[in-house]
Amino acid sequence: MIMHLRTNSPTPGRPIDCEALKASGFRNADILVVNLNDIRLSWVDQEELKRIGAKLYGPKAS
Repeated sequence: MIMHLRTNSPTPGRPIDCEALKASGFRNADILVVNLNDIRLSWVDQEELKRIGAKLYGPKAS
């Protein structure tokens, strides 16, 4: 019996819209991917996200 696997990964050679992928992950699966250097974040937002990251995953290596 041959089984076919399906994937939701993009087709090879096709560019990925990272912002759309991150937005979809947040809206559909409660997954948040954030670049701490994103200019849309205030300094306070960046510091809060760093604190949350350290709480969940431990401190960053120096």
